[in-house]
Amino acid sequence: SLLEKPKFDVLILGDLDSTALGDRGLEAIAKAVDSGRGLAMLGGYHSFGPGGYGEGPLSPVLPIKMDKFERQMFDEPHRVDLHVAGPVKLALSRPHPITQLAAGA
Repeated sequence: SLLEKPKFDVLILGDLDSTALGDRGLEAIAKAVDSGRGLAMLGGYHSFGPGGYGEGPLSPVLPIKMDKFERQMFDEPHRVDLHVAGPVKLALSRPHPITQLAAGA
C-alpha cells in the first residue's frame, strides 16, 4: 500500500470521516507519523472529534485531545462548533520546504 513505503513527507487529511480510512489505514498513518512523517488535518464536519479521530489508532499521535462526544454522525444534523478555542501553538521539529516562507528562511 502507499503507506507501507511512503514517498511523501506530509499527509493531509481533509473533511474525511475516520471510518473512511478504517483501523488499518489509521494504524498505517500513525506508524508513518511515528517514523517522522508529518500529518495535517483540515477542518470540517467530519474531521477531528466530529470525524471520530478522538479515539482509535490515530489518536495517540495527534497533538490535541478530542472528546468522543464531539462525534458527528452522517444521519444527524450538524451540531458541532468547528472553531478552536484560543491559540494553537505549533513547534517545528525540523526545517521543511512547506514551512518556509522564503528561501533561506
